[in-house]
Amino acid sequence: MVYTLVAVLTVQPGQRNKVLELIRPLVEYCEQNEADTLSYQVEISMDNEDVFMVFERYTSYEIWQTVHMKSSAVKQFGDISKELVKNVQFHNYQETDIGYISRIEKAQSKKV
Repeated sequence: MVYTLVAVLTVQPGQRNKVLELIRPLVEYCEQNEADTLSYQVEISMDNEDVFMVFERYTSYEIWQTVHMKSSAVKQFGDISKELVKNVQFHNYQETDIGYISRIEKAQSKKV
């Protein structure tokens, strides 16, 4: 079962670009080192410049807990950004087979 996490971060006023700069190495770490991290996408709010969302997908909730959350990259990001991030809200979801994440993924799954 694919586990999806949506993290909504509110940063201190004027600190969005700094936090985005600090999160880039975490995203790169996930892509290069976490095979069970299926997606890790940072989105910027169109309504509030101090809010952004991280859309994360994992092969399971257990992988998120035991691999991702215990990684040195997550700890490092938390340590260096804690004064810049005002609030984080986590929203947990279980993926269904309704809809699609990417037209490319949908096309590839039809070929199988």
